[in-house]
Amino acid sequence: MAEASSRLAVTALIGNAALAAAKYVVAAFSGSGALFAEAVHSSVDTCNEALLLLGIQRSERSADPGHHFGQAREIHFWSFVAAILVFGIGAGVAISKGIERLEAPVALQRVGWIYLVLAVALAFQLGSWIAAWRRIGAAGTGRPLLAALREAKDPALFPLVFADTAGIAGLLVALAGVFCSDRLGWLWADGMAALAVGGILALAAVMLLIETRSFFVAEATEPHIVEDIMGVAGRAAFVNGVNEVRTMQFGPSDILVNLSVDVRDHLTAGEVERGIAVLEAELRARHPGISRVFIEIQAGDGPGEEGRE
Repeated sequence: MAEASSRLAVTALIGNAALAAAKYVVAAFSGSGALFAEAVHSSVDTCNEALLLLGIQRSERSADPGHHFGQAREIHFWSFVAAILVFGIGAGVAISKGIERLEAPVALQRVGWIYLVLAVALAFQLGSWIAAWRRIGAAGTGRPLLAALREAKDPALFPLVFADTAGIAGLLVALAGVFCSDRLGWLWADGMAALAVGGILALAAVMLLIETRSFFVAEATEPHIVEDIMGVAGRAAFVNGVNEVRTMQFGPSDILVNLSVDVRDHLTAGEVERGIAVLEAELRARHPGISRVFIEIQAGDGPGEEGRE
């Protein structure tokens, strides 16, 4: 999953870098504040993807004496940085440009180039958006797209999808502002569009912060996986009952499982050990994202006991 996310991020980075350059050039000789805001938007997206790639690379480092459970959460940190610094700063620059154009509206020059650049950017952004959603749809195995986005547990996909969605919205707003300024003579519309692009960037930053928050608070994996783990454990030959199942999602393919089970009294230590090995193998086979399984042997007379026969 991380490899696929990396490819999406690399493609988006190259495309947004090229679009940012083209937008800055055309904005310079056309005088369009909306296009300048969109150039800032593309610059923000380029920095966002660069930070994501850094986070993905660092999150794939193996466990070491200082990081017993690996470093999967690095990617959450860099997503957080992208939301606070990159999107936040970009929103501020775009809003400032919008205010400037509202205070001193100008007639647009060489408008054909503006339409061309915005149309090419919209085509690229739509392609990138569709590719990201397809990836999430595959990860979600047929679930509704919004639910699949939340359940995919791939923090690299969150900022990519939000960036592409915000990019499409920003381009449509910019096109509307340029059209109204060019065809209807509403010179203020260009500045208003730049202001709106800044607002879209700010909203994207807030949404990204909300979505990445769950990865900082030791969130459990999806309920249906927890239920399946409990069911598999309850059916294990050496298990008399399942007391408790606790999980923690470190990354898209890094789930820690802690099981508390009551074993059958007549079994030998060797039989229990073999049963544990079989149970661990079955859990990993059913859910490849499970990276670590800890099984505690406890009497099943506590208040949390479940699955007793």
